Amino acid sequence: PSMARGNGKPDVPELSDTMLELIDRAWEALEHGDADDAGVEAEELTRETQGHPEARFLLGAALLDLGDPEGALKELHTVEGKVSDPELQRYYVASTLFELARFEEAEAILRPLREVEEDRAAVEFALAEVLEHLGRAEAPPRLATAEARTVMRSPTTVRRPI
Repeated sequence: PSMARGNGKPDVPELSDTMLELIDRAWEALEHGDADDAGVEAEELTRETQGHPEARFLLGAALLDLGDPEGALKELHTVEGKVSDPELQRYYVASTLFELARFEEAEAILRPLREVEEDRAAVEFALAEVLEHLGRAEAPPRLATAEARTVMRSPTTVRRPI
């Protein structure tokens, strides 16, 4: 996700324009299915920025895409409340919890998230998937598009707000 220079969060240091561009390019790689390169870049950026929340958020997203939900959850929890797109960060946490079969926790994040997120289709579809696994399937939302159906398998396909 594109982020403001200092991302508006207290106690979060500003990143240089160069670092922001590198993070944006790594998000683009992840969005285009190149999780390996995005993961390597995210690790390097995390080191170079001394663990800046935006770099760690990218790392968490890449780890999820690379099949390491435990590592992803660790990174995603570390940056909670410290990134420029908190709704997307929460969506990634919910997606990670889904991968870990922690459906009740995923539901607890997705229900309020659908009220604040502009692209409700992805959130509605993710919530429907979670409820199905909990045995509480609801009628599918009208917003369930082909794009939304890919989200739970690969949340990076919708990285600008969900």
